[in-house]
Amino acid sequence: MIAFMKQLQHSVWSLPVAKVGTGVVAAIFVGAAAFGAIQLSGQAFDPSAFLDAGFNRQANPEYNTAYDIDHSEADGEANMQADQEETPQPEQPDLQQVDASSWSQNEGSGSSALSVVEGPASGGTVLGGEGGEGGTPSDNPLTGPVINGDGNGSGGDGTGEGQGGNGDGNQGGGDTPGPIPPTDPDPRPSLPDDMYGNVGWIETHPFPEAGIEPEPDENGAVSVSFAVYTEEYMLEDPDELGMERIYYGMYLDDWKLLCATYFYVTVNDTMYRLENYSDNFKIGAFPEVLTSDTLEVDFFFRLNVNDKWQTERVKYLVHPNKVIVEGWDGTSLKTRYPAVGQEVYLDDVFSSMLPAGTEPGMPLTWVFPGWTDNEGSSALSTTYLPPRKGRIELQPLPLAPVPPEFQVTYQWGNQALVGYTGTSPVCALPEGIQSIDLPFGRTVSAEVVRIPASLRYGAGALVASRAYEVDEGNTTFHMQDGMLFETESGALYGIPTNKETVVIPPGTPLIVFPENNHIKRIEVSDVIEPEYFEALHGAEIAVPADRYIEFLAAWGAHPGDPSNRLVADTGEEFDYVIRDGAAYTTDGSTLVEVLDGAKGTFFVPEGVQVVKEGAFAKCPRVDTVVLPQSVRVLERESLVSEGLTRVLLEGTTPPTVDAETFGTAEAHVRFATYDTYLRSWSEQLGTAAAETLLAADDFTTPTVNGYHLLSLAPRASDGTPNTAANETIILRAPADATQFAPDTLGDIAPTALGAGAFEGCTALSVVELPASVKVIGDDAFAGCTNLEAFFSASPDMIVIGVGSFANCDALRMAAFSAHEGQVADWNDLYSSGFRAFAPYESVGYDEGSPDRYTLIFETMCDDLRLVRGFGGVLLYGYATIYDQLVLLGATSDVGGVVSLEPGTAVIYFNVFKDCANLTSIDDASMADVEEIYDYAFARSGLTDIVISQKVFYMGTGVFESCRALEQVVFEEGLNDEGDLVGLDWVTEDMFVGCTKLTSVTFPSTVLWVDYGIFTNSAVRTVVFTSEEAPILTRPNPTFPFVFSENPPDDFKIELAGVAAGHRDDYIQSWKNSLIARPNGSELTPEEDLRATNLARALFGLPALEALPAPDPPTPLEAATAPEKSAASQEVAPLDEPTSPENPASLNTASGNNETVDPLAPTGVEEENDSTAQDVEPEKDPPERIEQTGKREE
Repeated sequence: MIAFMKQLQHSVWSLPVAKVGTGVVAAIFVGAAAFGAIQLSGQAFDPSAFLDAGFNRQANPEYNTAYDIDHSEADGEANMQADQEETPQPEQPDLQQVDASSWSQNEGSGSSALSVVEGPASGGTVLGGEGGEGGTPSDNPLTGPVINGDGNGSGGDGTGEGQGGNGDGNQGGGDTPGPIPPTDPDPRPSLPDDMYGNVGWIETHPFPEAGIEPEPDENGAVSVSFAVYTEEYMLEDPDELGMERIYYGMYLDDWKLLCATYFYVTVNDTMYRLENYSDNFKIGAFPEVLTSDTLEVDFFFRLNVNDKWQTERVKYLVHPNKVIVEGWDGTSLKTRYPAVGQEVYLDDVFSSMLPAGTEPGMPLTWVFPGWTDNEGSSALSTTYLPPRKGRIELQPLPLAPVPPEFQVTYQWGNQALVGYTGTSPVCALPEGIQSIDLPFGRTVSAEVVRIPASLRYGAGALVASRAYEVDEGNTTFHMQDGMLFETESGALYGIPTNKETVVIPPGTPLIVFPENNHIKRIEVSDVIEPEYFEALHGAEIAVPADRYIEFLAAWGAHPGDPSNRLVADTGEEFDYVIRDGAAYTTDGSTLVEVLDGAKGTFFVPEGVQVVKEGAFAKCPRVDTVVLPQSVRVLERESLVSEGLTRVLLEGTTPPTVDAETFGTAEAHVRFATYDTYLRSWSEQLGTAAAETLLAADDFTTPTVNGYHLLSLAPRASDGTPNTAANETIILRAPADATQFAPDTLGDIAPTALGAGAFEGCTALSVVELPASVKVIGDDAFAGCTNLEAFFSASPDMIVIGVGSFANCDALRMAAFSAHEGQVADWNDLYSSGFRAFAPYESVGYDEGSPDRYTLIFETMCDDLRLVRGFGGVLLYGYATIYDQLVLLGATSDVGGVVSLEPGTAVIYFNVFKDCANLTSIDDASMADVEEIYDYAFARSGLTDIVISQKVFYMGTGVFESCRALEQVVFEEGLNDEGDLVGLDWVTEDMFVGCTKLTSVTFPSTVLWVDYGIFTNSAVRTVVFTSEEAPILTRPNPTFPFVFSENPPDDFKIELAGVAAGHRDDYIQSWKNSLIARPNGSELTPEEDLRATNLARALFGLPALEALPAPDPPTPLEAATAPEKSAASQEVAPLDEPTSPENPASLNTASGNNETVDPLAPTGVEEENDSTAQDVEPEKDPPERIEQTGKREE
């Protein structure tokens, strides 16, 4: 929020001032920080509806027309331009007027004399007391007190314009639910701490009671902004600031409302806080007792008595409850404002109620039962849910003695039961026990176990033989059918040991079966882990009959124990077995059902004679079924499935079919048997139906190099081959496949990868699909956990199925050459973390994206290609619009000294990350590199590298955790235009974790250095060679800059080359950043000394006890005086410009009068204790988008 405020402060408008002294007004905002500008003119300017969008404000159409207000709901801003001609002013608020000359803030709870307070609909006024005379008119439009109600008490009748005086205090009739407390139970609040109090770069001042007469700037403009914050818009904890919070049933007064609101006004960059009401800041009507779920109050503000009032309606967050947890002395231990349905936790204050001296592990002879709210339950659960709205006080119950059969100790904030010796049939745990912490294997056993409201943990150690009982106030557990359930999760923690039949409710996530149970039958409707049933012996596990096969596949016929038996809840007997993802009769003659996980091509095994109705109904991802010679009967709808498109029949004898057997699928038979099938099915279905259903296809299912294939060679009915429709589908790759290349299948050109073709091939690392593959089926590479590189050479079209790359966690690069892509499920692919490259100006790949910023495919490069070498594979692409060759990726086994392709200009994100065998990049091949993106070499085995002068940008963490890196050389030089070029920005985390790197020399082209670049590294010496000190950048303005968060003791900055002799300039430039102050800001003497010593320490200089006095200015005539001898020549002050033309102004070595050659190429400057006083103005670093724009575009 603070950063947001700082950002918005730069957008305050300043408009010319025609006349100052009257008409100064503020643009007012509620909630989030917002700012506007005003125009000062001879007449008061009244933006009363300014920025109303989104704040439930009532727009003033007269004002909107006059000042051309554009209410924008999109960004909460309004643009206004005052008309050049005179415009009528909107009317003042219709407020009551009384004399406020004797106003003073009330000491006690209640309204001040400057508030407008709404009373009840009838009866006496809410303030009570004796009635007064009716009010009289006043010239002041905003004075009080005013009570909008009939003064029907013993005072005046209130017939004047002041609407009556105080009544006798009797509560009037109305719709107020419930009784209103006779007095305000809440203490008077204090003004909350300034929300900017801990922000060093924002300074606030109390708004003067007399107001402000703003001074225009040199352009005649005054900027004024007004900001309002209520609890709803606070990012900080309101309680930490001491902010008052509004709740249902609360007694209100003007002081409480002020303490529940932050008001700030900024005038010409000076921020003021309104800390009290005054003649320039007042409050409108509000109820004395809040009996509504909403509250809106008008406030009125002006800069001074000459300005016009501005009205702002503030909407407050109304909490349904205020819950006060009291201690023994009645004081509050904690106060919470829970939302509807939100619990208040009491565990954290439980220990406050125990006898003094109670320590963890100490036995307790007395327990604290808890609190009561006097709403019903005698003791409350430690997770308290308010039963009604309003203010609730939780009062402690008296300590109770621990029954002798229970052993209780205090354990870190709760009262724990650690032992039980009782023998009673009923075990009633003492109220106040919060947890059960028995030794391993021990339980609390009884026929009936009664659980108090306080228990929250360890209920699994409670064993009941007949039933569990739970106090209705317990919000953690509940009882159902004598069993113990956890309320929130629905877990079943307790089943009575004598219970013989158990019905598990749907959705139960956890079941704890007791040992020595007597369960004979358990009914379940959810598939749970079969291990749960290991505690059962000889039990029937009954499941829904229509889902029997699903449970059989999950549990087998004997869940948990050989003596248990899976049965249908209807009593039907099933004789099924599960094999290879399908259910068959035990003799294997009938295919009953194919399970949901089946996909792609399903081979029905030889021996199956009958395919039952609905056999494929639950597997929509099966697209092809191959039926064996043995099949004789295909029942009605046996081959109907959402995704099934073709059925291949290998048999020469046509099976019996039904008109609805195939649904929408085609029946493919070999050409030699086509006529036989046509005759047989024409008799069963009719000739037209048979001709429509049948297709001639010389299909084969060969195996090549371990790859199972399906080859389709369609023919016309006259036998003519249709070669254009030939297909070769890879159905299944060998489980131990490591790579797939275009020549893996020899001369065979596959056209598609079937569903799950490579699924689970965990040794697969590189896949290069030939141009012939146009379809990648569902789950084709799912679970290929070591796949690092994928490339598709199809030039025109590629189809990517659902889950194709699911759980490919090691994938480092993927590229598609096709200029059109079809992604079956974009969201699924995106959520899997898959990212890839596609050609420039390609289409279709990201068609499912919700916006143009959320993308899977980067489309900046053409000519995508894999290059094998250096022990692995590299991916290159050509960025056409930038005319750059880009290295896009590399597999982790790339190693040694790598030579980049000639002309490589960009090393992309993460290219060599985790390449443990990489040692260096060939110097000559680095000569054309211009950009190195984030983490390009992170965690690699890189030992040394030369960064050429062409490299102007390096991203975040380029060398992060390169633990073998010993040398980095940064080159600089002149380009073709004669300009000095080299790296200009040392970006964040560049050398973090480089534990062998001991020194770094930066080129003189470096302009910016990021925070903490050497953290966790071994760097001890950093050499800068630029004449001007680089700017030190920080991730947060409140962070002091450090080169390393944990530098070695001998860490030191040295200056060489043209930087030698400029140490004092560096100290002056850096010192503000070292204490988290903006560059150029004025420091106090104490801050200046501390900052200077921090900077001196970086150069290995001793600390100063005091700053030296500044050198006296050089007399003007000294500039024309005759040149003195070297022995008598004076040294110019250090704050003069350093240049070859003014050699006397250069830093001197060891304080003597010898000048230092600014052009010396080598040499580290010696110690100089003088400290320059000038502060280098802070420079804005260049926008990184300019340096990485090629990628961003």
